Amino acid sequence: IWVTVRNEKKEEIILKIRKKRAFYVDTKRIHSSQERIDEDSESMTFKISIIPNLEMWAKFMELAEDLEILEPQYIRDEMIAKLKKILSVNYQ
Repeated sequence: IWVTVRNEKKEEIILKIRKKRAFYVDTKRIHSSQERIDEDSESMTFKISIIPNLEMWAKFMELAEDLEILEPQYIRDEMIAKLKKILSVNYQ
């Protein structure tokens, strides 16, 4: 995982994950740069520093039901756009 890279700068991405999946993410890290930066009764918050790529989006989609992207805003907006696109697909 994380082999598709482009000539871009690393982004610091802050992810909030609901507890039911957060324990999994805490032990099966999304990326080697992952740090847990906060925890409360409902969720854990992690920071990763990566170059956004296809593998990142695949992992985020896998976690989508329990994931909130806090920062940066453009990654959050892109995730929202991807989810809206999924909802608008009309298979007949």
